[in-house]
Amino acid sequence: MPLSASTCAGWTALSNIYTPDGKFVKDVTLKSCPNLLIFDHTIVRAAPPKTLASGMADAVAKWYESSLTSSTSQDGFVQQTVQMARVLRDQLFLNGYKAYIDPLSNSWETVAEGCALTAGIIGGLGGARCRTAAAHPIHNGLTQLEYTNKPLHGELVGFGLLIQLHLEEKNSKNQLPKQAKSQLIDFFSQLNLPISIESICLKNATSDELYKACKFACNDDSDIHQLPFPIKAKDIFEAIQNLQSFPTSSKIKTNKT
Repeated sequence: MPLSASTCAGWTALSNIYTPDGKFVKDVTLKSCPNLLIFDHTIVRAAPPKTLASGMADAVAKWYESSLTSSTSQDGFVQQTVQMARVLRDQLFLNGYKAYIDPLSNSWETVAEGCALTAGIIGGLGGARCRTAAAHPIHNGLTQLEYTNKPLHGELVGFGLLIQLHLEEKNSKNQLPKQAKSQLIDFFSQLNLPISIESICLKNATSDELYKACKFACNDDSDIHQLPFPIKAKDIFEAIQNLQSFPTSSKIKTNKT
């Protein structure tokens, strides 16, 4: 029974293992998803709004990661799952801010169920290729650092997603990653989610410590190597340093690409 919609952990065939102080260790693939999940709107609605915002960042990453890792898949089932991630992204863009400010709205139900349930189904049906690319591995690396106020899972995933798009922009010949990054910065800003290294509340992290976190994200067995281009710790480190905030607006527009 989830107490919030901050992640899809309640309904997925995957468990993440952390140290007692919140540093990511590894993930463990389970044989199946839970047999039963009780999603009580009354309980979840009582959670702080930032948990829902975190869930949206985690859920929206499903599209941007799976569309990369599964772009060449010939498996029809995987292709259908990736499109589920796209529809979920569009619903979050259209309903996210309303859900964030009004937990009694229909938008809240759509978003909360999308974050906690649909996102888990996407990972469960699509398998590993519909779970992660760079956003989640970068999250894993960032958990190795010390914080004045520990960010939620989705807050770090969302920041990792911006880094992923920055890397895509650097390694591609089209403008889609840049446009997507601008759109997400706009969306995340409305939800008070981190959009820069300064906004994730690091506790006096040195450049060496940050670089070690980037190296952790690039471990040999990391899913970050599913990216369609080579990636090294220095690439992530430079992307974090170079990421700039875009001007934000009050209107969320759905990217049809």
